[in-house]
Amino acid sequence: TDFSSFNLRNSSPVVINNIFSEFIECSFPDFIVIYMDGSVSPLSAGYSFYISQLHISCTSNLPSSSSSFPAELFAIVEVLNFISTSSYKKFLIASDSMFCLQSLNSFSLHFHISPLILRIISILISLSQLDLNIQFLWVPSHVGIQGNECADSLAKSSSNLIRPSFSVIPLSDFTPLLQRHFFNFWSVYWRNLPSNFASRFKFIVPNITKNIWFKNVLLPRSTIVQFYRLRIRHN
Repeated sequence: TDFSSFNLRNSSPVVINNIFSEFIECSFPDFIVIYMDGSVSPLSAGYSFYISQLHISCTSNLPSSSSSFPAELFAIVEVLNFISTSSYKKFLIASDSMFCLQSLNSFSLHFHISPLILRIISILISLSQLDLNIQFLWVPSHVGIQGNECADSLAKSSSNLIRPSFSVIPLSDFTPLLQRHFFNFWSVYWRNLPSNFASRFKFIVPNITKNIWFKNVLLPRSTIVQFYRLRIRHN
């Protein structure tokens, strides 16, 4: 379920919250609404959830190397752990991460699937056997929805937590980190090569780019080779 059919960008926060409250009352009566969010900055990462009806909030930090996607997934795991200990039966998990919710909705087993996705699916299956009604709702970010704004602030405040994080980040989350490291290493190495090394090519390509010049260009390999030879003046 989503909230995407409502155009809220030009509305005031008061109007937005009134519309959202009416939507929840009509579509999810008697549900406990849980707002969740993940936050990542250059020096910190964390996640949170917030339940205004029960006056409950939770905040936890993650290793600073974490990216936003695992942070959002960890928030869902924490929410589901709370649900498993609650006496209520109906829950609505509200998130502003469309990608996260789509990943759960289009779940399929493949090599690159996040272990956190598998963990969430496993918990959801276990909770479904307890006759719990758990729904997910996408909400737009930064439009003034109070619960979502509270979850966002809590997630960002996780950088102030002193306690260390014991959350285990999936190995797949280190791929972008390694890519950035090797790109930066290769860029510095390329700039510091002797001036007479590959001078013709360095004149054309003074800096290493993240994508090759023919990315997304439909050219046969022979044409690409010809371009390379012309660029380095190779006959």
